[in-house]
Amino acid sequence: MHRTPQRHTATGPSGRPPTAHPLSPFDRLFLPPGPDRPGRVPMAMLVLDFDGRAPHPQHLAARIRQRAPHLPALTVLRPEHDARVFPVCAEPPDPDVHLRYEQAATAADLPFLLADLLARPLPAPPHPPWDLRVIRVGHVNRFHLCYRIHHAVQDGIGGAHTLLALAADDPTPGPFPHPPARPTVRGILHAARELAAASRAARPRDPATGHPATSGRYSVDERDASERHLRELAHRHGSSVNDVCLAALALALGRAPRGSRPAEGPGGFPVAVPMSYRTNAERHAPGNRMLGYRLLLPTTARDLGEAVRLVRRTTEPLRRHRAKDSRRAALALLPDRLATAAAGAHTRATAAVVTSMTYPEPARVAGARMTGASALFPPDETLTAYISFTRACGRVRFTLVHDRSVRPPTALPENWLDALDTVPADPG
Repeated sequence: MHRTPQRHTATGPSGRPPTAHPLSPFDRLFLPPGPDRPGRVPMAMLVLDFDGRAPHPQHLAARIRQRAPHLPALTVLRPEHDARVFPVCAEPPDPDVHLRYEQAATAADLPFLLADLLARPLPAPPHPPWDLRVIRVGHVNRFHLCYRIHHAVQDGIGGAHTLLALAADDPTPGPFPHPPARPTVRGILHAARELAAASRAARPRDPATGHPATSGRYSVDERDASERHLRELAHRHGSSVNDVCLAALALALGRAPRGSRPAEGPGGFPVAVPMSYRTNAERHAPGNRMLGYRLLLPTTARDLGEAVRLVRRTTEPLRRHRAKDSRRAALALLPDRLATAAAGAHTRATAAVVTSMTYPEPARVAGARMTGASALFPPDETLTAYISFTRACGRVRFTLVHDRSVRPPTALPENWLDALDTVPADPG
């Protein structure tokens, strides 16, 4: 079985010559030419749940001091928009800057704390833009690790690999890497057509306010479902767990009360679905190894079976025609400026981003066992909501993040569970 090593080729802070990591068109999506909108930091935020005593601050600081210099994404600075490569920090990461402890009074207070962390600034130069928060909850022996990093510096899949390598007691495999494959001609042509269509599509606006989300204050709502149950549904309908998650989301959106139902275009409700092409050799590399496609969720489907069939009708050709490699090849044919615009066309033409991530094995930190995970991102004025499906430790977590100025569909997480005909997974 593949194991993720804790040590990797060192960069500048280790005393060796730094490796030059070039920026990709997707990286520049998170680096606007002008100043960032006040109150918002585009970040990838990952949370791991643990059952056990929280690590001692001195012990975790020592672990960061030892490992962080060997993890490239933790040693680079936020680049300027016109930069060609990521600038390397002159000094190794400082635990006094990058490690913080937080307290939530009860488990019910955790979503409010996570929403607040989505709006807090990251460490500023001369320090790399990332931190690790240890969140204690009440007086029970449970805690959460919250890893935050500027999204231009690292995407969620890379962040999951780096977080495990930084904090886990022993080497623990992260999300499955992408095995590179030869792109297909049909896949490249399909990518070109979709990019052109997305660039012409009108971006949906929030039906309640008539304008995009702009407040910079967020709400977080999460529900867990049994992974075993979702696997059974996937087998029954001849599809994948991720297709089932998307189909249940389509039903949940379609069942929302009319006043809170999102605007839907011809063919369904448009969402942007990122796809990671991060390879095994790029586990901890800075930057975004991903691209996206525009999926129309069939919100008018009568039941889960029909919704899965309609979703699979879109996702199956992506797998068959090696969409990740084909779309990457299509973008590589464009100049950087046009490639950046094309990469962002999907989110501009959708109202929400929907991501998925799988942790194949639970980690241990300070002897405590991992029990769940989630992924979060703060939506900006181009999006209504961010939704993620995170599979870990026998559960699939539905996470909804939306700007407080936007009224999302009522009871969306509960409706998602209802669409799966399941009950919430046992939090223990």
